[in-house]
Amino acid sequence: MKTEKNEQRPQPTPNLIWREVEDGAVLITPDGRVQALNHSGGYIWSLVAAGQTVAEMKCSLLSQYGIPEDEAETDLLAFLAELTGAGMIEWLE
Repeated sequence: MKTEKNEQRPQPTPNLIWREVEDGAVLITPDGRVQALNHSGGYIWSLVAAGQTVAEMKCSLLSQYGIPEDEAETDLLAFLAELTGAGMIEWLE
């Protein structure tokens, strides 16, 4: 993982409405787009909401799910890219 990305902190975009639910999370953008997250997506969302860096999130995923490190990194970055593209998170440098 590139050091620059590793130290970045994604955060919910302003005015995003979100709620953690029993089996994940639901996100609603100001323009009304809805994204339902499953359990693992909801877990990652909780890490975003807590202000973790990408590196911290990866460590949390490894601890929580016991998956291989390269799988955790690939899945995490793909998920964060999806949320970025949907306008649901932005990045702090």
